Amino acid sequence: KIKEWFQNHGRRIRMPKFGYVKLISTRYVVAHLRQEQIHEVVTRLAKGAPPGSRAFLAKYQQGLKEVMGGLTDAEKEEYKGLAEEWTNAVPPPDVQRKLNSKHGLGMMREMDKVKQYQLGVFSWSLVGDIDENGQHRSAWLDHNADFGPEGLREFRDMFPEAVGNILEAWVQYLNYIQGAFRFTGATLLYQAEAETEGAAF
Repeated sequence: KIKEWFQNHGRRIRMPKFGYVKLISTRYVVAHLRQEQIHEVVTRLAKGAPPGSRAFLAKYQQGLKEVMGGLTDAEKEEYKGLAEEWTNAVPPPDVQRKLNSKHGLGMMREMDKVKQYQLGVFSWSLVGDIDENGQHRSAWLDHNADFGPEGLREFRDMFPEAVGNILEAWVQYLNYIQGAFRFTGATLLYQAEAETEGAAF
């Protein structure tokens, strides 16, 4: 009876699957590494229409298909291997930025949703990266109000002075990270577009 009551009256929540790793396809790799060639083919198919126009975009998939159809077997294997590497290891920084701008904030929000609903964990995140120009970008992500009780306030609204101190230390830490990655030659694993979230400071 208890189980039946919860089925009838309990809060029904759609939970995301644990698919946080973005699967990168061979098609994606070709589209990224052969951008100039694809651009030329699409321009021809679109009869000279400028990039970004409706006519250009309408022919993009056809152009990509034509380029992929012209690949040798060796090239197909090479791009397939890169797709697996970018999925299971670390993609190049420009690919990271592209994936982040499209999927990053949504993935982080879903992670917070799982933490609250399935683990009972409340949290906020201070995220940041260093772009291709060496500039720091940061965002304060607090989704507690989205998934918690109605009217829940954000941490930074309740403790602005503490947040100011945290941000000051965060900038110093980003400088430290920037130096560490330059020294090792590694790539940043994490990117965040603060302005998209609307939580930039």
